[in-house]
Amino acid sequence: VHERAHTGDRPYTCDFPSCGKAFATGYGLKSHVRTHTGEKPYKCPEDVCSKAFKTSGDLQKHIRTHTGERPFKCPFVGCGRSFTTSNIRKVHIRTHTGERPYMCPEPNCGRGFTSATNYKNHMRIHTGEKPYMCTVPGCGKRFTEYSSLYKHHVVHTHCKPYTCNSCGKTYRQTSTLAMHKR
Repeated sequence: VHERAHTGDRPYTCDFPSCGKAFATGYGLKSHVRTHTGEKPYKCPEDVCSKAFKTSGDLQKHIRTHTGERPFKCPFVGCGRSFTTSNIRKVHIRTHTGERPYMCPEPNCGRGFTSATNYKNHMRIHTGEKPYMCTVPGCGKRFTEYSSLYKHHVVHTHCKPYTCNSCGKTYRQTSTLAMHKR
């Protein structure tokens, strides 16, 4: 199985219509299929948390948000930051080195990114793709990033948890409060 990491052999293929993604391991395929089915069999054991995950590894990373464990330390002297996963640390290290391995291929753009996620999100500006849709009935608003959809959901709750210390006015998002304070 490990050899496939070097050979690029991916014998396990997703059978979902118009997908066809291939994987080096059966476990990789099984985890991927859960993105289609929505199955999340790994539940957080914390009583106050209702989150569930498609892989045991994702659950283990999540548990660190409860324990505060950050075992992956930045090796740069004087930084002192630590992270819940080695991949997050790897992306952080690029802020020290200046490495931006993900370059936008669009003419006249030239932007570079430290992470594949930021690169993919950026590319949606050029393609117009908005894969994240609000599922609240009657809304249907679409977003290029999951984080934007997550922030958007607060408009449906009517909750305004951010308060201006000067005048007492309340806001749904910290960014709106920050604009108000200027």
